Formats: sequence, structure tokens, C-alpha cells
Amino acid sequence: MSEKKLRITVPYDVALNPEPNSIVVYGILQWMYRPDNGDIIVIPDSIGFKLGYKLPMNTKSKKRIIDGLECLYELGYVKKRDKFYFVDTNAFYNCQTGFVYCDLLSFQKLMNDPGLLQHYLLIKRGLINGKCTFSLTYFAKKENISIRTVSRRNAELEDKKLIIVYQDSYKPDQNGRNNNVYTLYSDEQANKKRTNYSDLNRSVSARYNAFVKNPAKFTPLQKKTLRKEVEQYNERNPDRIKDLSVFD
Repeated sequence: MSEKKLRITVPYDVALNPEPNSIVVYGILQWMYRPDNGDIIVIPDSIGFKLGYKLPMNTKSKKRIIDGLECLYELGYVKKRDKFYFVDTNAFYNCQTGFVYCDLLSFQKLMNDPGLLQHYLLIKRGLINGKCTFSLTYFAKKENISIRTVSRRNAELEDKKLIIVYQDSYKPDQNGRNNNVYTLYSDEQANKKRTNYSDLNRSVSARYNAFVKNPAKFTPLQKKTLRKEVEQYNERNPDRIKDLSVFD
């Protein structure tokens, strides 16, 4: 199978697992072996080589791979005899339960950051008609991370040109946060986002000015929502920072 056409198919129980190293190991096994290789022994050094580790691996690097293999063993995707792991390569191309596709290029960009890879797969899993609208809270709970870390991972995936995130600023969630909408990266989506941000910047500025002029017209939820929007505005426009102290 051509590497250009190879797609990693990660089962949901691996993609959602608390041990994201299992995603990396699973993907590399699919990358390394054809489906007709049969029952083969898994050599951690081979996985480490694909990850770009220096051989022989240090203890930390080897543990990362072993942790991933142990997780796959517990889930039934690899077999274990004594200290050796075996895999039936056929199973890695015939997921019977749900799975998430990941093209090889995206996988290679993310395989050295298991947490970021998991976040990307969870976004892909939630795509409906090209969009994912899972809340920040959803990702935080699934990945056992803070909402701030979710936002940081979103930014990292955007920097790598893997996703586009824009915000539905008129439908805040129960905590007053803007709902994120996720799509896979395309130049068209990127241009659309830049245009949308121009409109959003004008909207935030207008409401910010109105708040400064007469705060009493804003309900507590509107105030909380606007503050969050202004924080995001400041992140987008570091040369035009708005004073957040007006909300104190």
C-alpha cells in the first residue's frame, strides 16, 4: 500500500483511551505492516525508529512505547507471550467497531505529541457534515485536561494547518463561553475564518464600547460572555488590546 494513500484507522476505544500513547503505537503498527503480514512479533525498537528516537532507546522513550503496547494488549488488539508482543496485522485493517480515519501525513505531524493526536482524532470523530461542535467541556472531560489546555491544543492544531476553529458568538454555553465550531483545514475555510473574524472584531468592539459607556444595560451573563469575547479579541489582536479592567 502506498504511503501517500495510507490512512490510519483508529478504533474508538483506542482514540478515547486515557492512555494516548496507545494511539501512537496503534498507528505506527498500521504504518509499518501490510494487512497480509499475518501474525508478527512487535519490536519496540522498530516503533521507536519510526518515532525518530535514537537507538538504543532511553528508558523514558521505551516506557512510552511499552505503555502503549500494554494498553493495546488490554484492549485485545495485540497478543502477549512472556515479554513479547504479537499482532495480527489483519485486525489493524478490519475494525469491526467504530473507528476514526487519520491520513498518514496528519499522523506523522502529531505522533510525537500523543495528547495533541488524541485531541485531533476526537475532533474528527465529532464531524457531522464537515463540522464538529463538541463543547470545550466535552474535550476537557474526555482528555482529562483543563479547558485552557483544550484551547491551547486547538491553537496548536490550527498552527499545523490541520483544523480551523471559529466561534458561534451568539449562542454562548451555560458558562457564558462561545461555542467552538471545528472544521478540517482548507485554504477556503482559512480565508472564510479571516473574513468572519473581521466581522466578529467589529461586533466585539461595538459591544465593548457600549458596555464602557453604560454597563448597567448588560445582564450578568451578557457581561460574562462579552468579557470572554474581549479576551479572545485580545489574543487575536495583540496590537489592539482592550482594557479588561472595565469588567471588574
